[in-house]
Amino acid sequence: MKSKNDILRELLSDYQRRQEADRQEDEIRLQNAIGKCPEIGILQERKRDIIMDNVRRATFGEKTDESITEKMAALIARVKELLKTNGFPEDYLQPVYECDKCRDTGYIGDGIQEMCQCLKKRLYEDYGREMGLCERQKQTFQTFSLSVFPQEVIPDAGVSQRALMQVIKKRCEKFADDFPETQTDNLLLYGASGLGKTFLMHAIAHRVIERGYSVLIISAYRMFELMRRAHRDGDDAGLQPLFDAELLLIDDLGTEPMMENITVIQLFNLLNERAVRRLHTAVCTNLTPKELQERYTERVTSRLLDRQSTMQLYFAGRDIRLSER
Repeated sequence: MKSKNDILRELLSDYQRRQEADRQEDEIRLQNAIGKCPEIGILQERKRDIIMDNVRRATFGEKTDESITEKMAALIARVKELLKTNGFPEDYLQPVYECDKCRDTGYIGDGIQEMCQCLKKRLYEDYGREMGLCERQKQTFQTFSLSVFPQEVIPDAGVSQRALMQVIKKRCEKFADDFPETQTDNLLLYGASGLGKTFLMHAIAHRVIERGYSVLIISAYRMFELMRRAHRDGDDAGLQPLFDAELLLIDDLGTEPMMENITVIQLFNLLNERAVRRLHTAVCTNLTPKELQERYTERVTSRLLDRQSTMQLYFAGRDIRLSER
């Protein structure tokens, strides 16, 4: 199994290849433009000469050309005019990048650099796929159909299951669209099986990933198996993605076996560390808040059920999977 560092090295090699492809595309476009209008080549050379002359002056402590801004602006304007006259877009000779933020380097910032969202997204997608954490089902807000939910009023709820799901979908979509500036840091989706919890969890993940943030989805069973191995081997490195992902989604909490000195302690450490770092966590469970408290203790559920930091969404009604049969 590849480590996160192995995957990062592979991605950075890919970014280097991308930069070389960018340079080749830039050169092809320049030669296309020069082929139609040789004056464009002369002007581009003049621009380079002006820049290099000012670099030379600065290097040797000489006074730089104060009119460089005006000279460059005039040359750029003339190049744009010639491009347009010869059937090219005005920005045809602008550098080509897949990501304008990092210019296909994978990092942004002057001096102290940080990983660009485009690289971060790919890193967590690839690492999640390597570990089997990321679900790949096409469960999105676009494919979520309210028509599968009954219109009969839910007993003791006063609304139909369809109306309830319309509200829940809207809140989930708002959470994903507002991310990371959400009203609450966390989400708790709870209710019986077959009511759409996992579908909406995946829809949130797809939307947040599309917006460039790092997301990990993992079943509770798989998560605690990783924690058990880490505890056995005395090596927590494999758990780091759970602590670092900007959005962690834990599915089916409560279905995992309880392991003494692992389940409750590790879950608390994970939730507490993410809360301290103001990272977002979403949990999907069939258990009620009371059952969560009985299973995981007050210490854990204080993180899961705090209404100031967690939006609780209760799913009720009939199992739609049974209705489809």
